[in-house]
Amino acid sequence: MNLQTFVGRIRRLCRIRHGQSALCQQYEADFFRLFNPPTYTRKL
Repeated sequence: MNLQTFVGRIRRLCRIRHGQSALCQQYEADFFRLFNPPTYTRKL
């Protein structure tokens, strides 16, 4: 499973389960910070 698929699942889960977009965005930001080198940080 690649990164895009995983992020897609996270988004779908957030949307379906509770729809707390703020929490979802925070989780995504943390996730990307974890998996990307410090030089590659962009706002989602």
